[in-house]
Amino acid sequence: MTSWFKEMYRTNFVFMALYAAAVISIFVRSGDPISVSWWVGTVPFFIWCVAPIFLPLIVVRRSWFVTVSVGAIAAYSLNVYVDSMFGPGLRSTSALIFAFLPIYQWIAVGLVLAINFFAIRSQNSQLDGLDD
Repeated sequence: MTSWFKEMYRTNFVFMALYAAAVISIFVRSGDPISVSWWVGTVPFFIWCVAPIFLPLIVVRRSWFVTVSVGAIAAYSLNVYVDSMFGPGLRSTSALIFAFLPIYQWIAVGLVLAINFFAIRSQNSQLDGLDD
């Protein structure tokens, strides 16, 4: 592996670890972690919440654009989670953010992956034109 690839791999791992730690800390702080039944219900939501961030970082491993864009999506999402769960507008339905925000994350990640795909495709077609 080249050094820049190792650096990107480490960066992706750090993004994923920090995001997972932040989301689980929000879950624990806003829930009842003493109860076993709470953990049984929380694990699927945790997977649902981290999947839009983890999947592109695992699948697309050689793109700084994807890494930085997904990192920005993760940072904004954490801001929304914290504001919804601990902010001044706390309501009885605030926890629904864990069900609905990942849908918007998937849409944003889809746009990032589409832009990355078309940028790579455009770059490859320009390089193919140089061969003629």
